[in-house]
Amino acid sequence: MLRQERPRDAIKALNTLPKDMSDAYTEVLARIDKNLGRDTALQVLSWIFHAQRPLQMAEIRELLSIETQSPDTELYPEYFIDPIQIIRYCQGLVELDHHSGIIRFTHYTVQEFLKENYLDKILVPADLAKVCLTYLNFDIFDCGPCPDSDSLDQRRDSYRFSDYAVKYWGTYIRGKTEEDDDIFDALLNLFKSSNKCNATHQHRRWIDSPWKGFIKSPACTPLHIIAREGLSTVYDRINSLNNISDPKISERVSSGTIS
Repeated sequence: MLRQERPRDAIKALNTLPKDMSDAYTEVLARIDKNLGRDTALQVLSWIFHAQRPLQMAEIRELLSIETQSPDTELYPEYFIDPIQIIRYCQGLVELDHHSGIIRFTHYTVQEFLKENYLDKILVPADLAKVCLTYLNFDIFDCGPCPDSDSLDQRRDSYRFSDYAVKYWGTYIRGKTEEDDDIFDALLNLFKSSNKCNATHQHRRWIDSPWKGFIKSPACTPLHIIAREGLSTVYDRINSLNNISDPKISERVSSGTIS
């Protein structure tokens, strides 16, 4: 409207403005759908919508860079998108709190609108779960648990999304998503590695209960992970594999103790 040269054109433009918030959001989303950065904006809106806690821009930048088909095994900082560009792609629906580093919806009504009108277009929990599991299958976790708390904190600083992935991956899987074959395969890949299981368990214990002290040599089996996350369907599926190609999986599902 402000770009109109003549008063007549400006008034006509004023009459075409959205009449309410719903119309405004519909217009913004239609604009996002036509512009460069559509897929990035959709991912950002989806992650904030499904977030189990406020997400930081550093976490968003990492997860946006991850490829789940032919899955990445490491982070590639050269693929990180600039924060300013991420905000621009979302066309005013999200904002960055520069003090806390949190990226969030500009107003709570964005969440409500997406839930009521856009739920079929945003990513589903299974899509988010694949990102989390790809992350937890990174080579860095195959190095095993950290020898001390300083080393673990350094790993967390280098892999900013690790806290979120370690703590909330099960939330996105629990239920019908447990039947997804790609997710099941990613879980089996995780369960094959005792180093990954122990590293993620150590990480989870440290961020959940740091006052309990650092655990240098945690022991955690797939069965404990499955039980902790409440993945009953995953348990049934693994239990039904009488001819598992890798016997390490069945052995680790049925044995071991957490210390």
